[in-house]
Amino acid sequence: MDGDAWTQTCAGPGRGAIVRAVTHGATAGPIDGSRGCLVLSGVPGAGKSTVAGLVADALPRSAVVAADAVAMMVRSGWVGPVDEPAEEARTQLVLRARNVCLLAGSFSEAGFFPVVDHVVADAVMAEAMVQWLTPAPVWFVTLAPDLATAGRRNTRRPSTEQVEYDVSGLHATIAGELSALGWYFDTTHLDAESTARAILAEAPRRAQVSSKNRP
Repeated sequence: MDGDAWTQTCAGPGRGAIVRAVTHGATAGPIDGSRGCLVLSGVPGAGKSTVAGLVADALPRSAVVAADAVAMMVRSGWVGPVDEPAEEARTQLVLRARNVCLLAGSFSEAGFFPVVDHVVADAVMAEAMVQWLTPAPVWFVTLAPDLATAGRRNTRRPSTEQVEYDVSGLHATIAGELSALGWYFDTTHLDAESTARAILAEAPRRAQVSSKNRP
C-alpha cells in the first residue's frame, strides 16, 4: 500500500500528525489489563493471532479484535488487500482498520483490555490508527520474524488461514517504515508463549506510541 493512497483515503481531522515512540525507561510496569490498548502487527505468518490470544488469555478482562474477522463481515462485494480494483481494495482496508479501532474503543469503555490483531502495512496506516484508537496509552508491537520464518509459520496454519501471495514487499515496507515505531520485535527464534510473556512484561516500556494530536 503506497503512502499517497493512504494519505488520500485516510484524510480527515487527524491527518498530518506524526506518530512517535514514547520512552518511559525501566520503571514502567507490565501490562495488567487496567488501561490502554495493544496493537499487534506484522506480515501474515508472523504469529499475530496466536500471540494475541495468549496475551489476552493472561489478563482478567480482555478482547481480541481481529481484523480478519472484521473483514469477513462483508458478505458481498468484498475485495482483498491485494485484489483489484485497487482503489476499492484500499477503501475496504481503511474501513477495516477504522472499524477495528472503533471496536477496540467499545471494548475498552466496557472494561475489557483490547488486543488488536491487524497487519499495519505502513507508517500512514499506523498514524491513522493511533488517531482513531480512543484507549490510552497505545502500545504498538510489530512481530518481526525473518521472512523465511514467517513463510514457514504461514504453512503451518490451517489452510483456510494461509496466504498465497508474496509478502516480501510488505515485509520490506514494514521494516523500512515501522522499525523505529513502538517495538519492532524480532521473534525469529522465539515461540509464541515466550513472545507473549515478553510483550506482557516489556511493552509498556518499549512499545508506547503517541502523536502530536493525542497524549
